[in-house]
Amino acid sequence: MKILYYSPHPNLNNADDTGYATHINEMINAFEDLGHQVLPLIMGGREKRNVQEIQTSFFKKILKKVIHKYIWESLKDINLRKFDIYAKNKLIETFEKFSPDIIYERANYFQSSGVEVAKQFKIKHILEVNSPYVEERINLQGKSFFLKKAQKIEKKILLNTDRILVVSSSLKDYFLKKYHLNEKKIFVTPNAININKIKIDENLKLNLIKKYDLKDKIVIGFVGSFFKWHGIDLLINAFKVLNNKYENIKLLIVGDGDIFEELKELSSNNKNIIFTGSIKHKNIFSYIDLMNITVAMSRNNWYGSPTKIFEYGIMEKAIIAPNEIPLDVKSLIDAIEFYIENKNLMKDFALSFKNKIIKHRQWINNVEIALKK
Repeated sequence: MKILYYSPHPNLNNADDTGYATHINEMINAFEDLGHQVLPLIMGGREKRNVQEIQTSFFKKILKKVIHKYIWESLKDINLRKFDIYAKNKLIETFEKFSPDIIYERANYFQSSGVEVAKQFKIKHILEVNSPYVEERINLQGKSFFLKKAQKIEKKILLNTDRILVVSSSLKDYFLKKYHLNEKKIFVTPNAININKIKIDENLKLNLIKKYDLKDKIVIGFVGSFFKWHGIDLLINAFKVLNNKYENIKLLIVGDGDIFEELKELSSNNKNIIFTGSIKHKNIFSYIDLMNITVAMSRNNWYGSPTKIFEYGIMEKAIIAPNEIPLDVKSLIDAIEFYIENKNLMKDFALSFKNKIIKHRQWINNVEIALKK
């Protein structure tokens, strides 16, 4: 089967060292592993970018400061709709050259070109939806003049696609209730992992154990980007309370981001709280292997499926993730302490989830659901 993989987003580049790039590339690889011919059309680009290309220009930063946020966000939406017209023409051109059997689209806020082209050529269309795009846009960036139009576009693409893949049951329920979709065409496909790409550098591990004094310690760990909505501050506050009771614990925070300095200040120079800074993704499993208890945090992401959960799980680590949003420090303390005091249960839980990942949560499982007849 010939599959045209389409990502209309102007900034998602599948050569970036990010979670979304991993998701795009692994889905493409899984389609190919099942014997399908795949042509990617990634509107954000496929070449490795340098830092200057990714960073916002100085001119844009100045404009953003002087223009009212509502106007700024509305202007961004105008540009995105213009870009979608360009993307649609590019998709038509690619479609006519490739003649695919299916268009598989990674959906994006305020973009409808994929569904429109599929309808135009009467071809099967599969839509991968990773968030409630309009709601997410408001929470992360703010409101725009075009939000009502954006809602209509979101409804349009969901109603007109042939199959919808969402990353969580919560997101499925949200769309079913909001847009009265046909439940038979919406499937839950959480993020996944490629177990063949797991590599542990034993020398690196030994060096890190010595560097951070981790020998014979219970290591609580977090891996990811540092943004306010991740709630890493709650983890630090919980750890500081626990560290008063348990002297043999360490908190290993792996990553970097907007609030790095703020989090370091919050740690109050506690020698048991370790910040590694940014690391290469190829080393991520070596760092996770140092941990006993792993944490996936979020203040408002009730709909997501963090890749880190599967990275933790395949390494047979105990995992703590929020059951309800928003988080609170007390629940986090209780969950961590439960694992500290119940080491055998911690190991049993970790092994059980690892086996579940191996059986059900590899990328090829998602592709099989996407193409299921």
